[in-house]
Amino acid sequence: MAEKYIHIDRNSTIKILSDLEYLVTSLDYIGSMETSESNRAEIIARFVIEASLVQRLASVRKLISVAVDRDVAPEEKEKLDLELERVERWTP
Repeated sequence: MAEKYIHIDRNSTIKILSDLEYLVTSLDYIGSMETSESNRAEIIARFVIEASLVQRLASVRKLISVAVDRDVAPEEKEKLDLELERVERWTP
């Protein structure tokens, strides 16, 4: 029987939620700024670099992936992997 829950320890949960809260609220703030689109693009680019956005998201993904690998049965993991293969990548 497939596991219904994925268990993430308290410290990992706090890390995940803290990083997501920081990133989402910061991007929301940037999005609500009254500025030109070109200036907003520069601010977002600066934020991506200074906030280590990519590294933070990779860390969050890793914490969740560790829990999935540990708690999800192999056949369910295979189904999940197939679903994730369908996720489209943004391209400029």
